[in-house]
Order: sequence, then C-alpha cells, then structure tokens
Amino acid sequence: MAGAKFFNARDAAIAVLDVMESYIGNKVQGSSHSLRETIPEMLLSHLNLLKNAAQAFLDTKHADKKANAFCSECAKDDPVSVLRSLVVRDGHVLRLVDEVIKPGAAFRGSALTEDDVMGDTTDAPEAGDIPLPHGISYRMRNLYLLNLDLNSELGQWLSSVAKGLR
Repeated sequence: MAGAKFFNARDAAIAVLDVMESYIGNKVQGSSHSLRETIPEMLLSHLNLLKNAAQAFLDTKHADKKANAFCSECAKDDPVSVLRSLVVRDGHVLRLVDEVIKPGAAFRGSALTEDDVMGDTTDAPEAGDIPLPHGISYRMRNLYLLNLDLNSELGQWLSSVAKGLR
C-alpha cells in the first residue's frame, strides 16, 4: 500500500514538472519563470494534488528515508519551496539558476495534453479482477499473471475471465 502511495506522489511530482515545462515552453516572452513571480494558476492545482499525495504516503509511516525525504519536501505548505525542490531534483528538463527556472538539456517545451500530464493508463492493462491497490505498478499485475503461469494455473484463470467469472 505504501508503494502505491509513493508512486502516486512521484507521478504527481512529474505532472508538476511537466506542467511547468509546458508553461515555460508556451510563454511568448522568454523561456523561463522566476520563483519570485506568482506561480501560474494552472500549476497550483497540480501542486495541491502533489501535496495531498505526498502526505498520503507520509501517513503510512513507511521507514524508507529517501522516500520520506522526497515526500516531506513535496508536502510543504509553501508551493514555491516545493517547486524549487522539484526543479533542483530534476536538473535535466528544468534547472534552477538564481531562483529562475530555465530549460535544461532535455527540455522539449511542447504543449502537453491532459492525458500527457496525467499519464497514459494503457501501460496498465486490465487483466480481470486482480485485487491490487490503485496506483500500484502494472508490474505487480504482470507478476501475478506470471505466478499463475509458473503454477500452470493461467489457462484456468483466463477461462474464468473469458466467461466473465472474474
């Protein structure tokens, strides 16, 4: 459960960086954003989602020090501090120079669709009714199916899925 909550926080952090990249890439005046300026409204909602996701992970009281440090940075009340922390951690697509967010080496700056920002769910295909927490890696679903296959139970399971029993 903690792993799924951590991945939710990680995905929300990536979404914040993606929105910032798009914002900078679509600016008419210069490709940068000073942290001394007001945070764009479109970014505030993503920062709030990140804060909530990070706090949800922290509430699990998981022992991983690095994950806790990351989520503690993301759960702060100051959105500028959170954004600064994310950009410093990134350093490839976006970089921080004297409190100004600038394009990094991997900056593409293209406009993103909502699907791009929220992530593509096609990499986590539904495979019947496997009871897994929301947000958990699709690899866990694959591991479950691999276990069935190794125990010669996959055919039986697939038959029950085809019949609508699962």
